[in-house]
Amino acid sequence: MAAILATTVPALIVVALRAYVRVFMLHHIDQSDYVMAVALLLTLVGGAFSIVSVIHGTGRHIVYVAHDDIVDALFYFFLAECFYLWTIGLAKISIGLALLPLTLKALYRRSIWIVIVSMLIYTTARFFTIIFQCTKVESSWDSSVRSHCYSRQVSEALMYSYSALNVVTDFIFAILPFFMIRNLKLDNHVKTSLAIIFSLGLFTCAAGCIKLVYVYVYGDSKDYLWEITELSIWVVVECNVAIIAGSLPMLKPLYRCLVKYTSFISTLGNVTRTRSDAEDLDLQSLARTETNFHTDAFGPLGDESKVRKFSYPTSPARSAHGGGSGVSDGDILSLESGGLGITRTTDIKVFYS
Repeated sequence: MAAILATTVPALIVVALRAYVRVFMLHHIDQSDYVMAVALLLTLVGGAFSIVSVIHGTGRHIVYVAHDDIVDALFYFFLAECFYLWTIGLAKISIGLALLPLTLKALYRRSIWIVIVSMLIYTTARFFTIIFQCTKVESSWDSSVRSHCYSRQVSEALMYSYSALNVVTDFIFAILPFFMIRNLKLDNHVKTSLAIIFSLGLFTCAAGCIKLVYVYVYGDSKDYLWEITELSIWVVVECNVAIIAGSLPMLKPLYRCLVKYTSFISTLGNVTRTRSDAEDLDLQSLARTETNFHTDAFGPLGDESKVRKFSYPTSPARSAHGGGSGVSDGDILSLESGGLGITRTTDIKVFYS
């Protein structure tokens, strides 16, 4: 149950972000988005059936589970298997549809379409072989119902072939973007970012390879509920990782917005610190200026005995400004040294039409 929640919740979040980017930022939804949305819906339903199967006994030894719970656990596991089968198939088809607009080369487009059609045909065929593996469908989960079913060898061959096909398609969709974006007119930084994002499909490939190991050991004992545990976990992981890997490249506009927002916040912080430092510097300069003024005018601060003495006889001076009537008064005082100094001026402006 922990594996179901640990992979399904991130897949739900990533697809929700993808929908936000496509609807509110790009204002464009294409076929790959619809297909991935259906894949997410199927994995949610499959996850719900898997949880119910665990509640009824999946993951426990069969000797500790009542017969009715065994039947219910295998029934819900059967349903979950059908939903997860289509989940992984549609996730691969969505990835292929998303890659098509990135290239115009016939070789790449033909390769992508081959993978898409192959996944569609084989997923459909595998779905019907699961449903009709026995002449009576209910005997797939209830051993008390007698019917004729596929032999163990046939069942394992079908599981191997489908798992191998998933691994091959995961590998193709993981490395194909490297060749597709190599000749695009993009910065090397952008190319590297796209390559890394698309290469996340290798994690899906790794999950498929691990699942192949548990397909090999599946059916070695009659303790079905116990032995399908690891296989179920890696089926869930493969499906949800495929959804995440197929949706992350679509979040590139959101990455750019986050980078710009982070840069803006960093720049704003630097500007604030610079302004604060400048204000501190202005205050310090003002303090030094005031100190120098008092020292020059009075000598040492508070020593007013050294104030220069001025004489106060005044001789008024007047001047007229051209272009209109008006005067400017200036009181000229004689200094102790015999020079003249202007101690006060009064400007009078007269406006007229």
